[in-house]
Amino acid sequence: KMLIVRSSFVCLEVLQTHFGITMDNVLRDPPVLSGEDYKTWSSLDEQEAFVKALGLEESIRKGDPQVQSVLSSVTLKHFEAEQEVLPSRRVSPEVAVVMEGTVTTEIWRQGHDTDKPILVGKLKCQPGEMLGDLSVVTNRIYPTVYKCCEPCKVALIARDKFQKLMELQPRACYVHTVRHLVSRVQPWLHRVDAA
Repeated sequence: KMLIVRSSFVCLEVLQTHFGITMDNVLRDPPVLSGEDYKTWSSLDEQEAFVKALGLEESIRKGDPQVQSVLSSVTLKHFEAEQEVLPSRRVSPEVAVVMEGTVTTEIWRQGHDTDKPILVGKLKCQPGEMLGDLSVVTNRIYPTVYKCCEPCKVALIARDKFQKLMELQPRACYVHTVRHLVSRVQPWLHRVDAA
């Protein structure tokens, strides 16, 4: 556990040293969405959703043609309740941004004495949250299932296009990824601190 915690701090120190990213930029509480925020996300088009989710507004204002070219590949897809947004139990072929509706993220692990997977926990993902990005960044299979709780509208970008976006805008994309990772492991880190 101490190795994982230490490597997290090393990662944050590298981000601060090489990209000028401070702890205040990374360790912030996720915003609580009001009804107005939901309307904002559902009124965006699919490209605007990725721009807002990754904080790429400045690059778009500057008119970076490479970023705009990558963002032109973003597609919009509608899902019904109980439908899976991304394929489960394999490296994600796409990254998604929830634009409308609620998606449940089910986290599974393999049982020790049985072949059956065990449900570890569930998270609710609201509009503006990104799905499948950690799988794409780390190129690992995560035991997650993303299911719509209600009819949803989701923006999707292919993994190679998302990786290209990360090459073009490393600071914005990696800050987003670190924030996402920290928000997901924050409860666990509090338990480590308490132990």
